[in-house]
Amino acid sequence: MALAVVAFVVLGLPTAAQADHEAAKQLFRAGRAAYERGDFRAAAASFEQAAQAEPHAQAWYAAGDAWASARSADRAVYAFERALELGGLPPKRVQEVERRVATLSRRLGVADIRGPTGSAVTVAHVPRAELPLRVYLQPGDHRVELIEPAYAAQSKQVQITAGKTVEVTFDYEPQEPDAAPVSEPTVAPPEPVDPPTDEPAVAPAVAGWAMVGLGAASAVVAAAVTAVALDARDEWEADRRDMDLFDRAETLRTATGITWLAAGVLTAAGSTILIVDAITNDQGAPAASLRIGPRGAALTGRW
Repeated sequence: MALAVVAFVVLGLPTAAQADHEAAKQLFRAGRAAYERGDFRAAAASFEQAAQAEPHAQAWYAAGDAWASARSADRAVYAFERALELGGLPPKRVQEVERRVATLSRRLGVADIRGPTGSAVTVAHVPRAELPLRVYLQPGDHRVELIEPAYAAQSKQVQITAGKTVEVTFDYEPQEPDAAPVSEPTVAPPEPVDPPTDEPAVAPAVAGWAMVGLGAASAVVAAAVTAVALDARDEWEADRRDMDLFDRAETLRTATGITWLAAGVLTAAGSTILIVDAITNDQGAPAASLRIGPRGAALTGRW
């Protein structure tokens, strides 16, 4: 019965990943609407938020395209590079992005920032990035701030020139941990033991057949989801530029795996309970029992 509860929790409750996915889709649609009405900066900001909620090369590509339309070359190059790093863009689009990066970066300079492992900085349009970091910036003065680790916070001013690379290095001494005070050892009091209670037993055969039935129902659902997922995959293969088709295909593929897994777990658990229940001891009493109480469920058997 506990396995059945777990399976229904997996199938019925939204996960954090699903919430991030839905948020990313809403932000992507908002960015597309802003782009269509010519508000390129708002569009780029929405696309970037979508990519941060759920990293996706297409979202970063859309952000780069919007920043380029807003004549913000440094932000466009940053977004395009994130799209290339994530991968998944069609080959023709990869070539297009590489050409645009090469064109846009001619008007920019480069900050090559380094520091100890685990360090992170913020600079210009990059709110937080782990080191080492190589980032294109607009010509002019920029402040690079070390924000991680917090105790070593410091900043450096750099002058960026188009077509040039400036090296920025942060060094800091590791912080020594404070010595812990010496105290007398203490002995924890023993944990209270709950007195035994007579918990009502549930007939194992009833639970077993119920779980087998649920497993069969899950298998029917899994078969239906599989058919829909295959159709979604074919639609995505026909037009790989549509992010919505890709998201639908990925969501259905994940749902297919979960439903088949639930069907297998429920069927296997129910069959095991029925087999154990069929075995009796020498006095003919059932050798398996399932007890449910306020603190959980327990399945015991003997053969």
